[in-house]
Amino acid sequence: MEGTIYSVYRYRNLWPKAIAAVSSGLIPVKKIVSHEFDFKDCIEAIDYSLNHKDEVIKSVVRFG
Repeated sequence: MEGTIYSVYRYRNLWPKAIAAVSSGLIPVKKIVSHEFDFKDCIEAIDYSLNHKDEVIKSVVRFG
């Protein structure tokens, strides 16, 4: 079984600023995550995130 994930790189130059903001606590990452899924449910996670854009802020797929 395999899958392909496509993403957009339009914010690629902002990574240093984003990492600094998260590291300093300026961005509370744990409060931004709105949905969490287990790895076994990754297909559901992608489907849900795509079809419920009005509800999902950030989805996380847990490994392990």
